Amino acid sequence: MEDTRQALRSFRASIAPDLYSPSSYIPWPALDSELAGLRLGIDALQRLADQPRRTKRNVVEALKGEPSMVQVFQRLFAAPSGAGFDDGRALSEEPPRTARERAKVAGLAVDLGLWRLVPRGARVEDLVRTALVASDARRRGFRRRREIEGRVAQLVASTIEGAAEALGEPLILLKPSQVPLVARSRVDDVIAVGGRPVAAISTVFEAQSGGRQTRNFSLTYPELQRELDSVPMRLILIADGRGVGEISPRVMQRLFDSVGACIPGSAVDGHAEMTRSCL
Repeated sequence: MEDTRQALRSFRASIAPDLYSPSSYIPWPALDSELAGLRLGIDALQRLADQPRRTKRNVVEALKGEPSMVQVFQRLFAAPSGAGFDDGRALSEEPPRTARERAKVAGLAVDLGLWRLVPRGARVEDLVRTALVASDARRRGFRRRREIEGRVAQLVASTIEGAAEALGEPLILLKPSQVPLVARSRVDDVIAVGGRPVAAISTVFEAQSGGRQTRNFSLTYPELQRELDSVPMRLILIADGRGVGEISPRVMQRLFDSVGACIPGSAVDGHAEMTRSCL
C-alpha cells in the first residue's frame, strides 16, 4: 500500500498542466500563408479605411473593385465559414457577383460594425492577423493531440528498447490484427515478449476534470485491467494534463491499486523501471 501511495505522490508531482509547444500553439507559417492569400482583400479594405468619408456606398464600390474583400470581412467578424442572418443577408463564402449582392454584403458589414473594427488609422493587416490567431484557437487541441501521440510513440519506443536490453529478450509492439480481442480498439498498443502479449498501453490527456474523467479513472480503466487479466496483460496507463491532476486523490489511489502502472506522459522516459516491472 505504501508503495502505491509513494507512486501516486510521484505521479502527481510530475503531471504537466498542459503540453503545448510554442511552435504549435500559434502556427505562424500557416497563418502567414493564409494572410498572404487574403492580400488583395486586405489592401482593398485598407484603401477604403483610409478614405476621408466611409459610407456604405464606398464599401459597395470597394467590393466591386475587389470582391475578395468579403473574405477579409469573414475573418474580422469571426465567420470564416460564412454566416447567415434573420433578414436574409449573409456573409457568404463566395464573393458577391452582382450589384445587389454587393449592396447586401456592404450593408451587412456596416451594420455589424465594420468601422468599429477598422477605425481610421488602423492597419488592416494587423487586425486580420489577430483575427486569424483567434480563429485558429479551435484547432489547437487537434494539434496538441497529434503532438502528444507522436511524443508518446517516441518515448514508448525508447522505453521498450531499454526494457528489452535489461530483460535480455526482444520486445515488440503487436500489429492491430495480432492484439487479443479483449484489448482490440480499447488500447493504443500491446507489447509482446517472445510473441506473448504481456502489457497494453493506453494514453489519456485531460485538459479539465469532470464526471466523465472521474468515471474513466475510477471505473473504466480498472475494469479494463480486470478484463486484461484474462490474457493476462498489465495495463500501462500514460496520463497527463491539468484535468488528471485535479482528479481526487481517492479516485487516483483506486486507479493505482487497480492497473499495472500509471505514468505521466511528460516523464515516460523516466519510468523505464516501472515499465519493465509490468513485463
